[in-house]
Amino acid sequence: MKDMPETAAPESETAESETAEAHILPVGAAYALAFEALQANGVPARFAALAANVVVEADKRGLPQFGLARLPADIDRLRSGAIDPEARPHLVRDGRALVLFDARNGLGPVAAME
Repeated sequence: MKDMPETAAPESETAESETAEAHILPVGAAYALAFEALQANGVPARFAALAANVVVEADKRGLPQFGLARLPADIDRLRSGAIDPEARPHLVRDGRALVLFDARNGLGPVAAME
């Protein structure tokens, strides 16, 4: 596996970002920013840690659409009630070749990794 850079650069692929200044954060600072923002909006520590890890890893891997740039939209959805900060995925069906989960309007990283 390739070594990943030790910084995370939040970017957006919109036309607006072409004029915006990019900021490079150390990985620890990026993680702390995401974790604290999620916790401040009602996400339990365990779930905030999972989501913050996914956000930082996305930026490290060059996938800014899943990184810190996504955080403001997720915070808006948490505040509006569209995302349930405490939702736990529920197993709906466990078949031979397919497993179906209901994420119950929770955070995507929690549903994927819980």
